[in-house]
Amino acid sequence: MKQRLWLTVCKGVYILIVFLVCAALLYIVPNITEKLVTAHRERTKYIPAKEWSGLETREYSMQDHLLVSMYETGNPDPVFETPADPDFDLTQIHLQKDQEQYSLRADPGISVVMTNGSAEDVAVGERINLERRNGSSWDRMIITYHYMVPASGTGTLPAGESREYTVRFEDSITVLTPGTYRAVAYVNGKAVYAEFELTE
Repeated sequence: MKQRLWLTVCKGVYILIVFLVCAALLYIVPNITEKLVTAHRERTKYIPAKEWSGLETREYSMQDHLLVSMYETGNPDPVFETPADPDFDLTQIHLQKDQEQYSLRADPGISVVMTNGSAEDVAVGERINLERRNGSSWDRMIITYHYMVPASGTGTLPAGESREYTVRFEDSITVLTPGTYRAVAYVNGKAVYAEFELTE
């Protein structure tokens, strides 16, 4: 009799515990899910196209908002820059594109190879940028990069070695249109260029 009563009590306690756990999960899981969904929507929310310094942009995500804000305030993207060395001679640094003309429809992007023909190692930016000719001046495009960026923003290109850089056209927040462009890379604080034509 006592054993049967004990089993009944244990079964009741077990059922109560299961009920409480299920109730807690029904309360906690939706809240966590809602927070995750909200965070995801916030990260992937798109800001409408706008004009920046007279340049048209496409819609861009919240992930790119900081980058666009840096451009709007005139702050340089540190990943493009390298330590300044005003005495460095750029004549031994070569930036070579893989073709003279690119198509927005047919080509995914532009690739350039930088070769260090000097006798010393040089500091180079971790990526390149694009600029579009605007009369006698050049407008910098806003390029987004969704891969990990080294904290230092710079790397080293040893003497006699080469390094390839690639920019995908779809990564440009600034709307790309046909015209004359140039790839811009930084070596020891100085810019080197590779000019090319972009067509439809």
